[in-house]
Amino acid sequence: MLTIMLRRLAAAGLFALAVIASSFSTAKADWSVSSSCVGTWGMGNCTAIKRHSVRDTHVRQVRGFDTEEEAKESVLRDRKWMSFCKPVILTDRYGVSRYSYAQPGCEFGRSE
Repeated sequence: MLTIMLRRLAAAGLFALAVIASSFSTAKADWSVSSSCVGTWGMGNCTAIKRHSVRDTHVRQVRGFDTEEEAKESVLRDRKWMSFCKPVILTDRYGVSRYSYAQPGCEFGRSE
């Protein structure tokens, strides 16, 4: 019983040391290191994930316009879609705001 407790204490100490050591290497803003361990001494699994240039995977990176002409075309496309679809925000019976469109297919980008 005592040896099991000592092994668990040693494993927890090693993990704490690893976490502290890895926190010193993550001082750069574009680096991220995360690690976790599960299990007991002799039967465990540890993982470490290192990332260069941390990004949220749910955020899409959109590039800007290369020319003024592209920007004007985008504005014209948006105006055409707005005039065809006439989007309106309606609140359903649960209090959730949802878009409603005058034409079918507008939620998929249809503009004609």
